[in-house]
Formats: sequence, C-alpha cells, structure tokens
Amino acid sequence: TLPQIPKVGKTIFECLKDENHKKHWEASLEHQFAKNATQQVLSKPIPRENLPDTIKVFQSVMAVSCKEVGPALIKFTARHCVNGGPMIKGMHFDFSASPTASYPALRTMIAIAAAFNLTLASLDVTNCFQNTMIPPEKRIWISLPPRYMQWFKKTYPDVEVEFSKTNKYAMQTMTGMQGEKDAGCGWYIQLKENLETGFDMKTCPAEPALFVKFYPNGDFLLVSTST
Repeated sequence: TLPQIPKVGKTIFECLKDENHKKHWEASLEHQFAKNATQQVLSKPIPRENLPDTIKVFQSVMAVSCKEVGPALIKFTARHCVNGGPMIKGMHFDFSASPTASYPALRTMIAIAAAFNLTLASLDVTNCFQNTMIPPEKRIWISLPPRYMQWFKKTYPDVEVEFSKTNKYAMQTMTGMQGEKDAGCGWYIQLKENLETGFDMKTCPAEPALFVKFYPNGDFLLVSTST
C-alpha cells in the first residue's frame, strides 16, 4: 500500500505539531536554511533591539507543500519567503512591475522559428530571486523562521550571536526573496543588464521582455523572458 500524501497545515507551526511527520518537516526546514546559506541570502541573526526604531522588520513565512514525486516517495517542502504585504512603495522599494513577454510576441517568435527553421528552447532559472544581488540601501530586515536559531548555532558553532534580552532576532536580506513586492522587478533588471552587457543583446522597445542579437553572418537570436 502506497503512503497517502499528508494533509498540509496552513502554517509551518501546524505542520510541526504533526507527530507522524514532524521529523520530515524539520528536515525540510534545515534543507531550506542550508540552501539559503549556500546562496548567501541572509546575514547572521542580530538582536532586534539593536536596530533603530525606524527600521521595519518583515515577517518570515515558510510556504509549506507536500507532493508525490515518485512511487511511494513524498517530498516535504518548506520554502522561505517574506511577507511583503506591509512594504511601502517609495520607502521599501521603488518599482514592482516586471515585464513579461506578451502572447503576440510569443506567437511571433514561434512563427519566425517555423519560417526560418530555428531551434526553440526553454530555460528555467532555479531560485532566480535568490540570485538577484541587492544593493545595501535596498536590503530589508526579516524575522527568524521557526527552528532557525537552533539550526544556525548547530551549523555555525564558531559564529558568535549577540544575546537578545527580548529573545527576538532579525536578519538582513543580501539577495531578493520570494514575497518581496519588487523581487520580480529586481530579477528582470539584473537579467536585462546581463543580456545587454554580457551578451550584446538589444531590448525591444515595444516588448521590454524580448531581446534580440544579430550576428555578422546574418544569424540572429531571440530571447523572451517571463518573471
């Protein structure tokens, strides 16, 4: 008999109360924390009372899911996000819109590929927001998700964390994170700069998510992006 996919609680706290699957949720948390550390997403924790009163600390959210990925194989996922609802435009971010290729542009690309016998390929960037470098003045502060301090002290026993009298800590984001209102926009800007400067591509004025490059021999490359 194949195992049934467990019902996922609304929050990670509810999932951790499930004694039958508690160890799996704890493992999924540690996996996410380790992945963030590898990508250098967050600073080390510091006491929240050390931050100026003007600094807004946003809530960490663990987006949980549980799905079957093979015969008798279930994946427990806890994705670290930010509750960007309270983010204020002009204070915490400047722009939130991210250009996405339109249907006419995609249909035109397919028609061009068919007419010129070109190759179509699809690429997916894993953890694209966490690969977006954020300048210091655009970084935000977030609270610690559950079990984070235990994992941090176990993983980095030689890193000293200042004691908090209130037992409340915060971390600064070094990169973009899901949930931030400008996460998609930040990724598009970085992608655009890399395509233009690194690959000598041109941005289509009418379709900001469409990029083109012409080669001396007459060949050309079209790249359509969607964030």
